[in-house]
Amino acid sequence: VPSSFVKQTLVAEGVSAEKIRIIPFGTSLQMFHPAVGLRPAGPTVFLFVGSLSARKGVPVLLEAWRRYLRADFDLHLVTATKIQEEPGLVLHRGLTHGSGAWHQRWREADLFVFPSTLETFGIVLVEALSFGVPVISSKAGAAQEILDDGRAGILLDQVSPETVVEAVKRVLENHSETMARVSHGVALALQKYSLEANGDRLARLLEG
Repeated sequence: VPSSFVKQTLVAEGVSAEKIRIIPFGTSLQMFHPAVGLRPAGPTVFLFVGSLSARKGVPVLLEAWRRYLRADFDLHLVTATKIQEEPGLVLHRGLTHGSGAWHQRWREADLFVFPSTLETFGIVLVEALSFGVPVISSKAGAAQEILDDGRAGILLDQVSPETVVEAVKRVLENHSETMARVSHGVALALQKYSLEANGDRLARLLEG
């Protein structure tokens, strides 16, 4: 199974814990080169990657940005979903996962905000860690495990425009604390979420 969250669910349904092995979904870390603290100069960029649905928490993110953050920050959305453009809101549609343009969006991001309300895992959080981008996330899916109980990113106890803004301020105003989380997240991604290493683990289990 991909996470402790799934394991606990299966155990609650009567599956023996001894029969369960956790092998997280991973990402190909060999093509990533984290740029911790080396973002390009310019407006502070918030990044969101995914569908622009209520389930992903996008209405909350948009409200937080429009009401409190628009004057100082640009919001970049990497999505296939249609949305009306407006000043400060930058849309990136049709990007292929793993492409040069996709990589560029991560490298130019100052902050990744993911206020999702329902997830099965949250692979995009692993990608954020891999690129060394500070993360703010809900606790949906495996987020609490991926972000190591808040040591690799800020976890929101409640998702609202106000809690998002409070977390944003915490990230931007506490540089040493943020960089500690980012560095821990990069190390965690290399240790636990390598697609190549986890694929080898799965192959060994199948062989056994």
